[in-house]
Amino acid sequence: MPTTTRPRADAAAGARAMLPLLLGVMPLGLVVGVALAPSGVPTTVASTVLIYSGSAQLAAADLVGAGAPVAMVVLTVLLMNARLAMYSAATARHWRHLPLWRQALFAALLVDPSFVVGVEGYERRRGHAYYLGGAVVLWCGWQTAVVVGVVAGAVVPESVGLDFMATLYLVALVATKLGDAVTRVCVAASAAAAVAATFLPFHVGTVLGIVAGVAAASLYRHRRSA
Repeated sequence: MPTTTRPRADAAAGARAMLPLLLGVMPLGLVVGVALAPSGVPTTVASTVLIYSGSAQLAAADLVGAGAPVAMVVLTVLLMNARLAMYSAATARHWRHLPLWRQALFAALLVDPSFVVGVEGYERRRGHAYYLGGAVVLWCGWQTAVVVGVVAGAVVPESVGLDFMATLYLVALVATKLGDAVTRVCVAASAAAAVAATFLPFHVGTVLGIVAGVAAASLYRHRRSA
């Protein structure tokens, strides 16, 4: 269990640790805001609070725009954020003794960068304040980037095509993990399934790609351990 007795210092340290990661995700926040600019600031901010994931938010917006059923939109968002269940399992031992409202707050702020900073803090015995300091900075920075993107989207011509920045960001994240054989199998299977399903309606390829990637990675690990 964390033994920190300096919550303010730990929160500040967590916030500082988050800054480099925040600089990396803010461009995606701007792209999300630009892409959702036609919806207006209130609607976009509300959806950003409910869907704390840039890639999932863009996918949901595309599906809604294509007239996909609500169940398909919800399923897509859940599958794209399935990794958060693994993050929750990894942090559960640190949070299980907290009051329920604090567990809910910490879980709501749990995404890739906050998980990285939080795990680092717990390993260094900096405690919950370290995680919360970094997670709050990330949440505020993300919301700000999306709002700025919405405002910019009202004046940036659609011909500029900023959506490609989100793709480049996601490709860069994946590329840093390709040293792992399991990841390469997962990415290859996901890409193949998604491309093969491009002719299907409602962007079903996203869901199929995720399912294929998880299945391929699981099968690969099972064969390696057999």
